[in-house]
Amino acid sequence: KALKNLIIFISTRQIATDLKSPVFKKYLTEYPVLSALIAEEVAKRFKHPELADEAFLSGLLYNIGMSILALNKGDHYAFLIEQAEQNGFDLRDLEQSSYGTNHAEAGREAAKKWNLPESLLHSMDLTITNLNGSDDLGKITVLSAALGQTGAGIPLDSKARAAAQETYKTSGDQADPFEKIISEQQLQRYKSHPYFQLAAG
Repeated sequence: KALKNLIIFISTRQIATDLKSPVFKKYLTEYPVLSALIAEEVAKRFKHPELADEAFLSGLLYNIGMSILALNKGDHYAFLIEQAEQNGFDLRDLEQSSYGTNHAEAGREAAKKWNLPESLLHSMDLTITNLNGSDDLGKITVLSAALGQTGAGIPLDSKARAAAQETYKTSGDQADPFEKIISEQQLQRYKSHPYFQLAAG
């Protein structure tokens, strides 16, 4: 619990204070905290309640590389995010061409320096459309990130959405996770959670 609170405080509140762009609030605070809260829920849906705490951390840190790039590149990174969102570009491709790295690589490097568990590093290598070699935590993390992305109002392409729906079915529940996990009522529940309030303030 203490570690969870510390990571939330450091990785979201401070960034929100330092970076004022509205796009950063959505991508660097709302998106990761929603993903983390959703990951706790998804772990239980996959009948792995023992992974709930680790899934929370993994969901929170899955895109921590975005925060690292934002802190280093500032307004230019906000511009890249806006271009990706408005034009349907792949953000990682834009990052790679502009900075010679992308947020996944930056996040992995930071996670190694922080000596985070190997399972969290592994999750950062995955995407919802590329789950090769995924363990349960990886599957839960990237599914939750896709749902968190949508919940934060960030566009998710149709291929990724379909992959998320198929991945959720492996839990044994055939429902559409976009309707079940992030319904309007569920989203309000996540957004009223103390962790979300602390981060998005």
